[in-house]
Amino acid sequence: MNLTDKIQEINRLCNFEWSLEVNTHKSFHSSIEDHNFPHFNSGNDTIPIELQKEILNKEICVCLSLYPSNSVGCYFVYHYDLDKALDKALKILSNESI
Repeated sequence: MNLTDKIQEINRLCNFEWSLEVNTHKSFHSSIEDHNFPHFNSGNDTIPIELQKEILNKEICVCLSLYPSNSVGCYFVYHYDLDKALDKALKILSNESI
């Protein structure tokens, strides 16, 4: 599945808003870690430590916010690779619709 197909499938599976942000920290002249706190909080398991290290090492942060079934409950997907972030989002949304 190409990127366009993945985005179309996310649109189909998300009944509410979803957003994609890449390197938002740069607009705030902030580090990736500071900008995405508390998701980068070492005591929080939202982002596995190894993935956090890769995001920080590559200085690329892709973030998807997904609201699949209502405007309150959401999922956050972080990665350094857009394609992998979309794959993870599709996996979450597919499990949500079961």
